[in-house]
Amino acid sequence: MIRSALAELMEEKGFDGITVNELTVKADINRGTFYLHYRDKQDLLEKCEDEIITEINEIIKAALQLRPEEVVKLRHHFEPFPFVIKLFEYILENSPFIKVILGPKGNPSFK
Repeated sequence: MIRSALAELMEEKGFDGITVNELTVKADINRGTFYLHYRDKQDLLEKCEDEIITEINEIIKAALQLRPEEVVKLRHHFEPFPFVIKLFEYILENSPFIKVILGPKGNPSFK
């Protein structure tokens, strides 16, 4: 919920224009809950970015577990690699945040 709220607000007003109060109202959580998990909005942004990177790395690690015979079989049948499908599904599921973080109102250092 908080990542969705962050993405929506960043799309509307950019990261610098967001307050913690706006985030908590949009995510329907109280400020105490926010501060239980995050120091400030910058900490939230960094943790969201870290989650994205960690989850994509997990998909890549799974890809490295493919045995050579599985790769040959998939290529022979012109089937996409399972990790590619999983990666695209992940990007689709997280597209609101990924879109805004990579966009003009996002974090240039994330790219």
